[in-house]
Amino acid sequence: LIASDLELEVHFFRFLLAWSRFAVTLVVTSLALPTTLAALVRVFERLGGVPRRLVLDNAKTAVLRPKPHLVLHPAFAELCRHYGTQPDPAWPYHPERKGKTERSFRDLVDAGLLEGYYDGTVALQRAVDALEVQRMARLHTTTGEPPLERFSREREELLPLPAVVF
Repeated sequence: LIASDLELEVHFFRFLLAWSRFAVTLVVTSLALPTTLAALVRVFERLGGVPRRLVLDNAKTAVLRPKPHLVLHPAFAELCRHYGTQPDPAWPYHPERKGKTERSFRDLVDAGLLEGYYDGTVALQRAVDALEVQRMARLHTTTGEPPLERFSREREELLPLPAVVF
């Protein structure tokens, strides 16, 4: 990413709903705990609700000790309590539990987003959002339906957003 002749490292935070395959992808400049928590809040707001269960990897920003002796980062656990969602980290060495997300980043590469130059993270986020709109409207190879259509049904199963933002 180039912004005003300054190279900036960026990451993609992707949240994928398992049933609908509806995804929200955010451009972030850090994978640190505050950024991760803020990204989850933004995702919940974009979805208009909160999934009952969060399947996640064992990133140190969320999981201090993996299963079977699970210890969540206190701030991450508090965010989950605040939003009423049940965190469910993947078992170590079982990446198939989160394969949908791992494979889903291929679209960013195929679209050439990683090879372009952008005037800041806002411009890159706009490009990612435009790609997501297209991707969510296409038929999904596994479900046979566009993720956006399935999400319209899945949205009803989401927990409501709390009155106070985390």
